[in-house]
Amino acid sequence: MLAVDKLDTFSYSMPTEFPSTHLIYKIPEYFHRTALVDSSDSYSYEFIYAKSVSLARRLYKAYPLKMDRTNIIAFFYDNNVNYVVMLLAIWMLGAVALPLNHAYPKEDLQYFLTDSMASILLTTQDHKEKAISFSHLGPIPVVYQSITCNKDFVFDRYSDLEFAIGEDWFLQKPALMIYTSGTTGKPKVS
Repeated sequence: MLAVDKLDTFSYSMPTEFPSTHLIYKIPEYFHRTALVDSSDSYSYEFIYAKSVSLARRLYKAYPLKMDRTNIIAFFYDNNVNYVVMLLAIWMLGAVALPLNHAYPKEDLQYFLTDSMASILLTTQDHKEKAISFSHLGPIPVVYQSITCNKDFVFDRYSDLEFAIGEDWFLQKPALMIYTSGTTGKPKVS
């Protein structure tokens, strides 16, 4: 079952216990600077932060994570702004990010998703069909609206970006899972 319908465009209020990380707290200091340039456009820290907050909120509302355990969210990526937005949104949720290159062989992707026990597979519309094809392995495929440019971007409610969690929480959580190439056998996670 495709879960894209749960990610609507409405803005949800965020509970005060919504987790964030130390890195996330630093981004507003650089809001008006350029953070990233890809083949489509250039993006400010403010733009990336706001898009990440929006995605994190929608994920939080639609797929509440269990805060008493480590949650792993896998995501298919391209080398563009969507990678950064998805990564930051996952970290804002206090989850472990598992970046997966959509071009990996199907057998490797199956192994990574099964071995990691990811609960969600986040992707853009470009890789929707591939994500759906792995839903039988357990992770819920969630389609995120891909960013192609920053035209008409307006964001002026900075109070929405406040989070209530201390650095101690962040220091106790892993942030990223990466599988090695597996040259001497099956890939191993680091």
